[in-house]
Amino acid sequence: MKVLQLLNAIFKDAQVQLSVKEEFQHQREIRGDDRAFFEMVIQYLGGRGYNEYLDYSLFAVKLAKIFSDSSVNSVPGANGLSPQDEAVISLLYDDRHDLWQNLPYSLASIANDMEDPEEQKQFYTNVVSAMIECINVSGTGNVAHKFHIKEK
Repeated sequence: MKVLQLLNAIFKDAQVQLSVKEEFQHQREIRGDDRAFFEMVIQYLGGRGYNEYLDYSLFAVKLAKIFSDSSVNSVPGANGLSPQDEAVISLLYDDRHDLWQNLPYSLASIANDMEDPEEQKQFYTNVVSAMIECINVSGTGNVAHKFHIKEK
């Protein structure tokens, strides 16, 4: 039920007759721009509870696969990490702040570093497909805080 509420909150015109993942695909097709669609959905998901609507770890694995198949050759930043590394690590840390504030910038940097325009265009299509596959249909609840270890 929470995922149906999510659909209604993000897409006011959602047709609930479709399955959740089909509805996300449908909304994606209506909007037409995969990058804008990704940024809109990730902003909304990142503003909600940890793991409540998105399986962060699975998304990190899928992004790592997308990155390994791409020809992007990003230069590591001051911290020694490439934008690809930063994107995956952000998701593995399961941090909402990283998800909705940093991940879009990491992905934009990766896309900008792609030399092939076709690959660059396909990049966000692949990212959105991976994101939709990682939406929690059953939901895991807000479990991250239960396993949080406080720093000393």
